[in-house]
Amino acid sequence: MGTATFGKVIAGTIGGLAASKLVSQILPAHKWERTSYQGTTVSLRGGLEVAGAVCGGAIALLPTPLGVASTTVALSGAIAGWIDDHYEAKFSAKGKGFRGHLGALRNGQVTSGLVKILLIGGSAGVAALHLTNTCTRGKLSLNSVSTIGYWGADIATSTVLIASTANLFNLLDLRPGRALKAGMLVLLPIVWKNPLAAGLSLAAAFNLPPDLAGKTMLGDLGANAFGGAIGVILATQPKLWQRSLAAGATVGLMLASEKISFSKVIASNDVLRWLDELGRAKPRLKQE
Repeated sequence: MGTATFGKVIAGTIGGLAASKLVSQILPAHKWERTSYQGTTVSLRGGLEVAGAVCGGAIALLPTPLGVASTTVALSGAIAGWIDDHYEAKFSAKGKGFRGHLGALRNGQVTSGLVKILLIGGSAGVAALHLTNTCTRGKLSLNSVSTIGYWGADIATSTVLIASTANLFNLLDLRPGRALKAGMLVLLPIVWKNPLAAGLSLAAAFNLPPDLAGKTMLGDLGANAFGGAIGVILATQPKLWQRSLAAGATVGLMLASEKISFSKVIASNDVLRWLDELGRAKPRLKQE
């Protein structure tokens, strides 16, 4: 992918950001306001703007496999997150974590989180199918049994990687700037090689200041779209062992989050705490 493709993605990212920012200003403010961990008011409009920028950059890559995969995941993640952000109370039950949503299902109840799991999981599978190419990845005979096994492992690994990355970034969106910083750290090594990574980095950079200031947050809408697109980038790694390692790491962190608090772990480590607090505004007093 040459310079022209990078230009298209950057233009798409800026266009998507501008369009979503315009829409966010039209929407009723109170419906997008939430209470932060500090007890202050924070807006989910930041998530809408990030999702718009991510989708704009992804759409610019159509009709390539990367474009189809990233657009499918970003749009599905945004829709699933929007449902979870705004209609969670409409569902018959609530659940916390993967185990909580599945537990509710065993009791015959559906949570907004379960809908999100199905939407993101399904879109991750579609994305994996578009990214998989056994001829280039496996170098195997198309008629061999080993090719079928490799193909299945390839799709399963990429599906898990994309879906778990989308969820992981949702879990990171608990403190100002944390999810966007994490994304930029992942993207930094490949930002000059991958046009989608360049677009995502630009989207994160535009939205990091108000996020760090505690004025906006990604919410499920923005975090799922942003994290899902990063998962697609990770799934483009040519070696199955690379994608398997990344999938294992993201799933491991998801499972760990069921037992431990990321915020407590970060607070207990000097380096992680410094990175996490870098650029973050001091806690604001709750507005009366």
